[in-house]
Amino acid sequence: MGVYDLYRARMNSSITDSEVADCEISSNIKEYFDQQPNYRQVYKNFEYTTTYDILFADGNVADKTVGYKRLISYPYDTYSFSKGDYIHVTYGGETTTWLLTTLDLTSLYNVNGRLEQCNNTLKWRDSNDKLRSYPCVIQDEIREDRTKSNKMITLPDGYVNVYVQNNVYTQELTVNKRFIFNGSAYQIRSIVNYADTGLIKYVMLKDTDNSELDDLTNNIANSDELTYFIDVIETDFEQEVGYTSTLNYTLTLNDESSDADVEWISSDENVGTINSSTGVINLLTLGSVTFTARMTDNTDVSASVAVTVVGSLSSVDSNIISPEINNVFQNETQIYTVYNYTDNVQTADTFTIVGSGADADKYTLTVISGNSFSVKSLEYSSTDLTVTCTNDVDATVVTKDITLKGLW
Repeated sequence: MGVYDLYRARMNSSITDSEVADCEISSNIKEYFDQQPNYRQVYKNFEYTTTYDILFADGNVADKTVGYKRLISYPYDTYSFSKGDYIHVTYGGETTTWLLTTLDLTSLYNVNGRLEQCNNTLKWRDSNDKLRSYPCVIQDEIREDRTKSNKMITLPDGYVNVYVQNNVYTQELTVNKRFIFNGSAYQIRSIVNYADTGLIKYVMLKDTDNSELDDLTNNIANSDELTYFIDVIETDFEQEVGYTSTLNYTLTLNDESSDADVEWISSDENVGTINSSTGVINLLTLGSVTFTARMTDNTDVSASVAVTVVGSLSSVDSNIISPEINNVFQNETQIYTVYNYTDNVQTADTFTIVGSGADADKYTLTVISGNSFSVKSLEYSSTDLTVTCTNDVDATVVTKDITLKGLW
């Protein structure tokens, strides 16, 4: 008896475990296992670094239909599979995902189970607006296994059974939760949580109408029902090594303030650290660092501020003439001041003040002090008066163009 026939026979209970053991001793069953045409190395769930050896076979007569296969584990291997596992198989050049829906653990030499091909994806946004997505099996008819005929039974009109892995996220789904499959909405009417906890079945009824909130392109129901937005109050800035401060954020849910958990992270803790809960920053060395506030349960909702860390801040120096009045009417006098500011602090610098442009008989320019002057318009001038103020300390220049108006 060949190993493939042996396994097929064993699944149909036509041989005993002792016969299997005898066969292993005489024919080295593991060596034959990986020589079979249906031998596969597969991935389990979402772990794509570890492969598992199985036979991906048709199995019983009842399973010789599209969408069903039989998984047979490598002989005498450590128990590797559970009901509800996703099995990713490359078969005929195409990778497909299958859900392990039944499992037989009675065999002494291997584990075998029934695989159903995932034909859709269950997508939803959780309470934190995080997109969740899991392959699923949708059936509009079920197999009646209690009769020898093994016939298919059609579900009531509009109903489907949706099978998916039982995990912490699918366990949160409740009756009346809506989903989109192939552009149509369905709603959970009942939930079967199997005793071995590996699989969940949702009995769903097709909705008569889609909601305006449904994303029919990406098959996500009520996609805009929850909208979180986070904003860091501070804008990008430059500061010195040793600087410490507190960053702040606002978080809203549907434009209303939210108290959902938020955490801070630093892009480079060698340059700058930040307390994950309080937002207190410490700048440690020269360089650039980005501080990000993000929702703890949905890191896709985030906002950042970029900080450049320097040895010392550059001074911002400017000369300013006030007020911002550019028109002086005939026979009126306007007084101006001119000061130097460094980092927005007024200095004691004085200025040399001269006029040019308009004819001298059109105006009177009076220097009151090194920081002030007045302009009187004597009559209308088609040429503006330009007042040039030269800083006596660093020779920087600021000018003011003044229009000499008539009586109106």
